[in-house]
Amino acid sequence: MYTKFKQLRKWVFMSIFNKNNEPRPTTSMMLIIRIAVGGYLEYLAFSLYDGLERPINSSNMLIAIATGVFFVAGLIFIALPLRDLLQGRYEGGVNDPNAGGDEKDDMIEKGE
Repeated sequence: MYTKFKQLRKWVFMSIFNKNNEPRPTTSMMLIIRIAVGGYLEYLAFSLYDGLERPINSSNMLIAIATGVFFVAGLIFIALPLRDLLQGRYEGGVNDPNAGGDEKDDMIEKGE
C-alpha cells in the first residue's frame, strides 16, 4: 500500500513540476476552467444572497459570511486567470519563456 501511495505522490508531483523542479506552465484550457469555476462561485454567492432573510441576524450570519467568501473567491478565480489569458502567460502564449521561435527569428537575432 505504501508503494502505491509513493507512486501516486510521484505522479502528482510530476504533473505539477517538470524535471528541474520548476512549476509547469499553465495551459490556456486550465485558465478557462478556472474562470468557469469562478463563475460558478459567483452564481453560488448570488443564489445565497437571494436566499438571505432580511435583516441579517445571528441565525443566518453563517450564510452571510459564506456568501461573502464565495463572492470574493469567485472574483479571484475570474480575475487572475483572465489577466493571465490576456497577457499570454500560459503554455504556448505570447509571454511563454519556453516557447520556441522560428529558426528565421533566431537567425535574425544572431545577425546571420
